[in-house]
Amino acid sequence: MKKKLFVLSLAAMLTFSCSKSTNYNETVVNTYEAYTSEMGTIMDAVVSKDEKSKAEVGKSIERLEFLTDSCSTVMSKLEPSDAAKEFHGAVVDLYSTVKTDFIPVFKELMSLDEKNLNDDQIIQYNDLADKVNVVFDKIDKLEDKAISAQEKFAKSENLELRR
Repeated sequence: MKKKLFVLSLAAMLTFSCSKSTNYNETVVNTYEAYTSEMGTIMDAVVSKDEKSKAEVGKSIERLEFLTDSCSTVMSKLEPSDAAKEFHGAVVDLYSTVKTDFIPVFKELMSLDEKNLNDDQIIQYNDLADKVNVVFDKIDKLEDKAISAQEKFAKSENLELRR
């Protein structure tokens, strides 16, 4: 009887553990998917700023800052298992990089009036555009790192990832 009880409680613990891992993974993935979707919408709106005022562009960038902070808050409230810590850290690094590296440079770039640039401002604009591209490359690498860490986490927890 004790053995059966032990096996049942072990099965219940494993089910709870898998469920907790699945919930953790789904929370991180759903948060990031919603974030990237809205970020894409914001970026499209900002990049097509010809029809938009500086105030509208500023509000869009503020929205991106708010979203980034919100997602960082979600991540800070999650308690990753030992198996999920690398995945967790990689996703936190992504949001942090957007907040500290991308948004300030992008905000500065968008503040320039492309139509009325003097020679010094053209150089500044090109330098900022280069910095944005460097940050995008960094973000791409961080996304690859997060995906790799997620795959490692999923494998250790026997989770099936959706593609």
